[in-house]
Amino acid sequence: MSESSAERGQRLTSDEYWSQRPLGSAPSPGKQDMPWWRAGTGRYSEYLGNHLCDRYLPVGSHLRFLEVGAAPGRNLIKFHQRYRWEPFGVEYLSSGIEVMRDLLTRFGISPDHAIHADFFDPTFQERFRESFDVVASFGFLEHFSDPREVVEKHLNVLRQGGYLLVTIPNFRRVNYYLKAFFNRDFIATHNLALMDLDMFRRCFAFEHFTLLECRYSGGFRFPEPSLTKPWKRIVEKLMGKLQLLHNALLMPVFGAHYPESKYFSAALVCLGKKTSTGDSGEGPSA
Repeated sequence: MSESSAERGQRLTSDEYWSQRPLGSAPSPGKQDMPWWRAGTGRYSEYLGNHLCDRYLPVGSHLRFLEVGAAPGRNLIKFHQRYRWEPFGVEYLSSGIEVMRDLLTRFGISPDHAIHADFFDPTFQERFRESFDVVASFGFLEHFSDPREVVEKHLNVLRQGGYLLVTIPNFRRVNYYLKAFFNRDFIATHNLALMDLDMFRRCFAFEHFTLLECRYSGGFRFPEPSLTKPWKRIVEKLMGKLQLLHNALLMPVFGAHYPESKYFSAALVCLGKKTSTGDSGEGPSA
């Protein structure tokens, strides 16, 4: 893989950082629709994200979907099952590729759809230029000091008329203090300035891109178990139980209309559509 010094310089993480991050367990066939009390603490936020995507994203097995930084591949399976897209994932760590290929195989998808490459490599960018109908990344953009350039790379591999979906975590305000308490070094690997909505929105201000939604997203989420001190991991697990209680109380009350805000929401989301150059301008955003 090749990479310019400028691209290396804008990364806020190293290969060692990602190799030490746990990939988590991959889903098994037939177990994608578990109830929230078995599916995990993020179930409510996932429900809110699904509601947003269902409003805009097309359905069809003829559509090609790419996730950037896709290991271990859970999102590939989720979107394949929900929208019937043909899923592809690009990942530059060998360990992530192995897990992703195994997962795709178990779900009857060609393991060749797990692409072992650096997303920023000019060879990859040229090979897959305007190749996908939907391009997405989840928790990727915030690891760079120049996120606008990263968005431009996303748009390069997106076909005209295709959809871009990007989410990043919100580690400001209340979420910042919780994250910093458990692992301050973890915070240092994230571009906190990007987690301001105005700054986030500016990353997508391209002539050939129309914003459909750009806003804070998801419910409040306590920190999940992370690479921290053993006693803090115990506290995190207890907070996980509180998260399930939070979901159980608020999901029936608010449903898809959770009061998302910069103070408590777990993420920011941008969803938009690539149009012909000069034929766009910002669309509606909430």
